[in-house]
Amino acid sequence: SFTAAVKTAVMPLFEDGVVPTRDLLAYALLVVALHTGRNTTPLLEMTPDCLRPHPKDDTVFLVVYKNRGYSSSKVAMRAEGEAQRAIESTPSVRPTVARLIRRVIEVVQPLRSEAPEAIKNSVWLFRSTSSSTLGEIVSLTVNTLRRATSELIARYNLVDTDGRPLRINISRLRKTF
Repeated sequence: SFTAAVKTAVMPLFEDGVVPTRDLLAYALLVVALHTGRNTTPLLEMTPDCLRPHPKDDTVFLVVYKNRGYSSSKVAMRAEGEAQRAIESTPSVRPTVARLIRRVIEVVQPLRSEAPEAIKNSVWLFRSTSSSTLGEIVSLTVNTLRRATSELIARYNLVDTDGRPLRINISRLRKTF
């Protein structure tokens, strides 16, 4: 299944000495999208301060910004070991999503000092392997996310009920949320 393939593909992120790559970050982004139901652009524009304290035990807010509406969106997510008093009841997702986001932020941190000013505050930084930008620090885009998703589908031979390659994007994942 798609969910199992993405979870398997994202596991190397938790290994020591991992280097953030386009594919690894794209798979992590897909997991976040799957569990939060947020739109593509706000997820791509996440900043390192996107996880905020929540008054409920073991929960954090994922804060993403909606540029078109000039507003923010909050998703409550269970965290690991953050004890606070429960004040409100909000929907939450698995603690592993907050842990995943924290791990991405941690792994990407060394690249921030080299990143161009325009993307320095992005969660999704990696060193490019593309011939036109080889070695430069870049951030995930809609196109790089699309390519990584297509490669994941091909690698795991993910097909729909008619045997055709599975069509997956964040908009389609939102409908399952």
